[in-house]
Amino acid sequence: MQEDSSQPEPLSISFSITPSVYEGEEVTIQITSNKPLNNLQIYWEGLYLNSESIDMQTGLATFTAQNVYEDTDYSVTLYAHYQEEEFKATGSYTVKNQILVTKEPRLYNTAVQSIEEHLLRLGYIAEYYLDSKQPITSFEQTTCENGGVYSLTYTDSDNNSELSQGDTIVLDYLDCFVQVYNDILQGEITFTIIEKADFTTQVEIAYQQVLVGYERKEYSGILSAAIYSKDKDHKLSVKLVDSLSVAYDDIELDASNYQVSKDWSLNSATFEITTSGSVVLNQQWNFTVETASPWFGYLGEVPHQGQVKITGAFAEEISLNANFVINSQYISVLGAEREFDLSWRGDTASSFYSFAPLYSLWPKEFSANNFDMVAVLNDINKIGTLEPINVIFSRPIAELTEYELSAYGWLNFGTTYVNFNKTFDGAVLTLKPESPLVAGVEYNFNSGLNAVLNEKNVEGNLNSLGGITVDDTIVPVITADKGYFNSTITPKLDAYSTELNEGEVLNYLWLDVNELGLTFTNPTGVTTEVEVPDEVEDDLLIHLQVTNELGNTATSELKIFAQPPNGTFVYIKGVEGDYISQGYDRMLNPVVNEFSFSSNHDQTKVIELNTDNDPYWSFQFAAPEGTTLSTGEYTSATRYPFNDSAEPGISISGEHRGCNQHYGAFVIHQLSYAESGEIDKLAIDFTQRCESKESPELSGVIRYNSNIPIED
Repeated sequence: MQEDSSQPEPLSISFSITPSVYEGEEVTIQITSNKPLNNLQIYWEGLYLNSESIDMQTGLATFTAQNVYEDTDYSVTLYAHYQEEEFKATGSYTVKNQILVTKEPRLYNTAVQSIEEHLLRLGYIAEYYLDSKQPITSFEQTTCENGGVYSLTYTDSDNNSELSQGDTIVLDYLDCFVQVYNDILQGEITFTIIEKADFTTQVEIAYQQVLVGYERKEYSGILSAAIYSKDKDHKLSVKLVDSLSVAYDDIELDASNYQVSKDWSLNSATFEITTSGSVVLNQQWNFTVETASPWFGYLGEVPHQGQVKITGAFAEEISLNANFVINSQYISVLGAEREFDLSWRGDTASSFYSFAPLYSLWPKEFSANNFDMVAVLNDINKIGTLEPINVIFSRPIAELTEYELSAYGWLNFGTTYVNFNKTFDGAVLTLKPESPLVAGVEYNFNSGLNAVLNEKNVEGNLNSLGGITVDDTIVPVITADKGYFNSTITPKLDAYSTELNEGEVLNYLWLDVNELGLTFTNPTGVTTEVEVPDEVEDDLLIHLQVTNELGNTATSELKIFAQPPNGTFVYIKGVEGDYISQGYDRMLNPVVNEFSFSSNHDQTKVIELNTDNDPYWSFQFAAPEGTTLSTGEYTSATRYPFNDSAEPGISISGEHRGCNQHYGAFVIHQLSYAESGEIDKLAIDFTQRCESKESPELSGVIRYNSNIPIED
């Protein structure tokens, strides 16, 4: 019989693997062998699989592709041991990168909001210039607040001296912090007016490779912006005419068919935002953005309602969601299985809860009980002299407390105070100065005024109002030859000291504020006389309104005092730099100020006239020791009662201000006494310098039952 010489069949093993998958997808491996797999010892190189992961009956195994940050190739080696021999098979697969909430939760939010922010902020710049109350003029490089520079070139296409169809504004920024964009810009942006009507403006915005922020984000695109503004309702809609490209760090965004619309109301203090469009991320991932429900919130607060859905070639559908009270400080990014909360403040959303010209508001979390001052709607660095100041609160105002509101500013020679009238409409509080603010002066408000939210009796205050600076383009100054008038004296006024810091031509207009029937002999001249009707006994309040050819206007106020006809009054001629008068004239009369002579002195040697109610004033005049007061001139007077015995004494103080050293003189024109020894008639002219003989000289007159006229 022939012997069987055949050998055992050698092991044959191989495997197939899914060649290409996206991260997070399933990878399938199929092992093929001529031997039962249960008889083999198997392990892998390049895979985290063991024998328990393989169906030993079918040779099938699966696993989930790992997360990658770029397309990545992987090599896999299968090792099999059989009858003390090792066999191997090789293969490979590719995992392609895709965006996952679990991997990059912030990327969705940043990609969407960076586009929305950019469109709205460029719309804000357009609104800032196209809705400006001031005429637009070209200018060369001007310094920005951060030290950068920018220039503006305005082309009036039809030479009609107003913004209209076809006009262009070109802004060229060089590392300039732009408040209306709330970031640093570098590059050129062109605004072309397509249409301009009473309440709406359509404008095209074009730019190439504009750099934004310290990150130097690069933007290029052509936009169309529609701006609507009427009363307290506003709408800004910005959409792409061409594609928009954004590049920074390792991110590239290309947007198309994108549109963002924002409605906000100053009556209800609310905003609503919708958005839609298509985006390509890093030249690979296409997705669409669509508002499921509008972002909604109160000005100065993060949105507390709204959802945006993002769909595309992803492993999951994504949504961005606002939160109500719980976690309202976060925007929630939801994927198929995971949710991530990202801070509204930490991402780009400031244009949502802020508005022109206020783009850097720090938002509050939402609460139904919030009631706070949000911001000043005016440009607080350039307030007009009579411009009403509008303050927006985060909810409509129900009522105001009755506290008086005033602001104070520092002048070279003292302090100026202005009271404000208060009204409200919806969420806007309007503060109107009762008299003109002084051009170029910074004012600060005295706290105390509260607004009330009716339903919960919640109060919001003006403590954060801060300071305002008055525009100094024109600084009107009125000079009068006399600060008083009577039946024989006609005041003469001039505006020669008015300063013009922009423009070339000044126009003047003199105004009778209280409509007393005053006649200005030259009502539009730099000088004028004032003719006062005989029946007028009140003080005169005169405004000087000054304009330039650029449309700037500023107003100054002068009060001219009526000299009391009864022969009893004190007139103080203020002078700039004098501490006592603070640079202002006063006319005191016994009806308002209640005069009295002090009985603490021998009135033949010391005369002390006081006003007995606020504002308190004191006037003291003393004869040299051993003499009595009489008509005549007294020179080299020093502070009473510390004056040298051989010198006369003087002390003029008022409104809680006095001097340590007094240097002055006085002339007694009339002095008589009643039988009781009390002063019957008195006429004194005086001068006084405070602290130094070189200080500005205060002057004034005292008349008590006297018809002695005031001498020039």
